[in-house]
This record gives sequence, C-alpha cells and structure tokens, in this order.
Amino acid sequence: MPTEQTCASDDPATRVCRTVIHLRNALLNKLDDALAECDLTAAQYGVLVTLSDLNQATSTQLCDALAYDKGAMSRMLRRLECKALVTRVLQSDKRSQMIALTSSGQTRYEKACGCVSQVYQQSLQDVNESDMKVVENVLTNCLKQL
Repeated sequence: MPTEQTCASDDPATRVCRTVIHLRNALLNKLDDALAECDLTAAQYGVLVTLSDLNQATSTQLCDALAYDKGAMSRMLRRLECKALVTRVLQSDKRSQMIALTSSGQTRYEKACGCVSQVYQQSLQDVNESDMKVVENVLTNCLKQL
C-alpha cells in the first residue's frame, strides 16, 4: 500500500515555496496600504496594469492573464466601472465586449504606478542587482513548471 507523503517543513522546496507565499501575502498587504491613497486595491491595480499593457481585452483574456475566475473578474470589473476607471465596448458581433481604461482610469493607473514602485523599491532595497537577476530567473523558471 502506498504511503501518503507528508509536507515536511525541513524539505528545501517546501521552505522556499512557503517563503514565496509569505512574500506574496506581505507584498499584497503593503500594496493595498499604499494604493489606498489612489482608492485602489492591489487586485484592481493588476487589472489596470493588464489593460494598460494590452490597451483593451476581453474579460476572458483578463481572467487568463491574472489567473482569476470569471465570477471574481466580473465583480472586479463592476467595481472598476463604478469608479469610472474602465469601460466596456460592445463589439460589432453584439456578443462580445472589450474592456479598456477610461481616461480617468489611465490617470489613476499612472498615479498608482508611483505608489507601487515605492513598495517594490522598499521591499528590494537590500538586494543587489546581481541577486535580483538570479531571483528573477529562478522564479521565472518555477512559473514555467506550473
């Protein structure tokens, strides 16, 4: 009979992955705090970043890019529409919609970039550029495995 593997905290892979999770959570908390002055959350900022990069996208494209489920994305887009930061444009087929930043969404995004940059800089202030490149490569390779 096969034995069930346990999640041993002394396993190097487990320690690294737990550290990444703790880092993610701490970073999101700091970003939420910093973005409060822009009346945004870190999750909302993620949508604005993606729309800025793509110029426009379908809800499905945003879900794929941000690893969100459709229900969560629908609620997120409604909140961003209420803030007049995004708009939906019905396509010629009358069945699909493209989502894009409004001009106030673009302005808010640009302001938020400064807040986010400060958090990023603070979190990496003691890491030299060479180590950052190594960490970036390691994390990128880990993502490819998922």
